[in-house]
Amino acid sequence: LHVGYSNVTLDFLGCSTIHQTAVAVGGIQIGYNGSAFVQVHDVRVTGGSFIGSADGSTASANSVAVNVQTPSGAYSRGVGGSYNIHVDHNSFSGWCISIMGTGVTGYWAEENYSSGNFYVVSVGAGGYGFLCQTCYQVYVSHNRFVAQAAGDRHAIYISCDAAKGSNYQGEDVHVTDNMIDWSTPTNQSGGYEEAMAVRPQKGVTITGNVILGGRNAGIDITTGNTYGDAWNYVISGNSIRSQIANGHQGMGILFLYDSGGALTHGATVTGNVILQDTANGSGLISGIGLASVEDAIVANNSITISDGYGTGIQGANGFQHSTIGPNLLNGSGTAYYGEWFESTGLLDITRIPSQAIGWVSGALRNDAGSAVSSGIVIPGPPGSPAVPFCTGFTPTNGQALEYSTGGSPNPCWTAATPSGGGTVTVVGSGSLTSTALVTGGGTATLQTPSTTATMDASGNISTPGGITTGAGGSAAGAIQLTQGTAPSAGTTAVTLVAP
Repeated sequence: LHVGYSNVTLDFLGCSTIHQTAVAVGGIQIGYNGSAFVQVHDVRVTGGSFIGSADGSTASANSVAVNVQTPSGAYSRGVGGSYNIHVDHNSFSGWCISIMGTGVTGYWAEENYSSGNFYVVSVGAGGYGFLCQTCYQVYVSHNRFVAQAAGDRHAIYISCDAAKGSNYQGEDVHVTDNMIDWSTPTNQSGGYEEAMAVRPQKGVTITGNVILGGRNAGIDITTGNTYGDAWNYVISGNSIRSQIANGHQGMGILFLYDSGGALTHGATVTGNVILQDTANGSGLISGIGLASVEDAIVANNSITISDGYGTGIQGANGFQHSTIGPNLLNGSGTAYYGEWFESTGLLDITRIPSQAIGWVSGALRNDAGSAVSSGIVIPGPPGSPAVPFCTGFTPTNGQALEYSTGGSPNPCWTAATPSGGGTVTVVGSGSLTSTALVTGGGTATLQTPSTTATMDASGNISTPGGITTGAGGSAAGAIQLTQGTAPSAGTTAVTLVAP
């Protein structure tokens, strides 16, 4: 089915099916008129069941259930490609790719189910639940992906259009609240069957996802591959468990090293819960791997390694100008180190000590020497862990520390200038008489109840009323007169003077 028009809704009403009968054809092609690309907008595909018959053969590489056609000419965000495309509440199985798009601006894939797709060995592609290539403003949320060993490679693949020539990166990508069971992916693509794979983008948010399994990594962040650098990634609040080693490693979150020098510039990795409780595959099973990334904050993550000879957090080649910690790092069984900083390629890493317990070889192994320095932490509120300074903490003379839950990482200490001020309300006459004695008038209020009860600059107190001592207490009232020079005797009053 070709969709060459805009403002189209294909609603299958939850009871209609597209059943592929030949492996070399797709299901729905959006932005295609039967012979060429045509730009369309505001197209929705919803409520359908898509059953493919792909078998992993070369012919089945074109087996895509829903595809937004690649623009025929130059394109960029909002220019040249199709836009405002929605694919939601569908189920997919048996294809090479369930949902795909290239050059799309505004692409929503929500509340779909995908399982049982096929990787095509001969072309090195396929087995994807969702694939976008150099797309802009992408939302992948509340979907469920389940791997079958026959051919599923990536549940979510945020990639680049290799044919674009330059400016490959997509922009503004959001992957949120998906359920991914990738415990049995295919093993035909060299051991790189990550649950989620992300190639260089500009602005990526990955939050609230639940990921089980994935060979090599649960979330794989890769730069380079001729696509260049990446910018501004936020990976937070994800639950990641039981990754599979590929003969070398298996990581919950992995920033992969690029030998060509490409980097991810700016990454916030916070509040993730990673549990490696099974020695799956062959190799180290670890929490977070950091390579080819700079200006990163890695804090407030909870990582538990109970088997697999792995580490909690590993810093490797290209990890630079970043702050790591504090994190909660629990090791048991054969888990090696809470943190391990390798010897090559690290630069300017500030390490804030984490709570690390149970590691067979110790909480810290630092082979990077002075490239890793100790940061400072200050206790937070009672019962909370140590809290680091906020990013960009640059106090000036006279400023104080202020506990903040609005900074990065969250929480953190920021610099604040004490105000030293406040306001009170005057009650009674509404003004304070000069030299008159002041008393409290209630919450945040003052008063001068008697304008003639005064104290002068020498400390002499004068009152038109009496003075009572011992009132309101159990001790007898008393008055004490200190020794000193006797004052002049008065003529109109009685004066008591100490001897």
